[in-house]
Amino acid sequence: MKIEVFYMSGAGNLFSVIDNRNYNFTKKQGSELAKSLCNINQFNDFKSEGLMFLENKTHTYDFVCQFFNPDGSSGMMCGNGGRAISRFADMNGLIKDKNNVTFFMSGDTYKAKFIDNDILLYMPSPITLPNERYVSADNVNYHGYYSNTGTHHFVINTKDNNIDFENFNIDKIGSSIRFSQEFKPHGTNVNFIQIKNNIVNLRTFEKGVELETGACGTGAVATALTVNKFYNIEFPVTIIPSSGERLIIDIVLDKNEIKNMILQGPAKLLYSNFINLPDDILI
Repeated sequence: MKIEVFYMSGAGNLFSVIDNRNYNFTKKQGSELAKSLCNINQFNDFKSEGLMFLENKTHTYDFVCQFFNPDGSSGMMCGNGGRAISRFADMNGLIKDKNNVTFFMSGDTYKAKFIDNDILLYMPSPITLPNERYVSADNVNYHGYYSNTGTHHFVINTKDNNIDFENFNIDKIGSSIRFSQEFKPHGTNVNFIQIKNNIVNLRTFEKGVELETGACGTGAVATALTVNKFYNIEFPVTIIPSSGERLIIDIVLDKNEIKNMILQGPAKLLYSNFINLPDDILI
């Protein structure tokens, strides 16, 4: 069977996207497709960091999205994926009002807004606000901050941990922390930051991908909350991920409580391609 796959970037986060209205793949098939499609070097030697299904419009939502990690797991939120799928939905005529987009993804309702080339994603308040932790991994103690912004995150200031931000083995250190006893059984994404002139440079090791990625939306939100609380960086926080594409994180308060986090940045279609599926995926 031949299907069309669209390749999208959300601030450098790279995604494979399928318009599942044309195919009606099941969740199980989506999991198998993710394992296959995300392990093909489609982006100049970079692999897709997730597979998204665009699903039908409903009375409540402009569209529905299913998200799968490259290892086939699902259920977690991907902020940049939410912005990328919003762009794709608009390209397919599913969005009536670009100032008021509503969609369902990863078990929750999300809202988005289009501003020029950027898309703003309104994310729910954090499940867990940043808290200070010391984590032991491979006989090294790391100082950082844990939070849950829809996905588990551990934020490490490289300066505080004597790590050279530009030159260290992020996949090795990130993996050791991701699989550390502290974060079992769910694991965690690991974010390494460098603060310069109130701008935060960010490198993220993502679980599920098990590598450094070009950007991470929920990681950027976790980082913004961390630097605001512990390093006195005021909102909106400007973050530059590995891709070099700027992300801006802001906050919406209601009676001094967090109502929403706002993730703003670019999202675009890179290209599309037709792929021949292995027969066993369709079983």
